[in-house]
Amino acid sequence: MGWDHKKYIHDCIIHVELINDKIWIQYDGTEESIATHLLRAGVPQNDIVLGFHPVKMRQHTEFAVN
Repeated sequence: MGWDHKKYIHDCIIHVELINDKIWIQYDGTEESIATHLLRAGVPQNDIVLGFHPVKMRQHTEFAVN
C-alpha cells in the first residue's frame, strides 16, 4: 500500500467479513491460512466459511457451508 510516483497502490492480503455470526474468508493471500490462525485461537470450524470456494465445493471442506 502506498504511492508509486503518481499512482496509488492498494492490495488486500486478506478479506474477511462477519456475516450472520460467521467469519467469512473471502480472500486469503497469506502464507499460512488465516483459517488456521482462527482455529488455533479457538474459533470453531463451523463458524468459519471459506467464501472463496464455490458453494458446491464448501460441503467438501471441514468448515461451514454458509
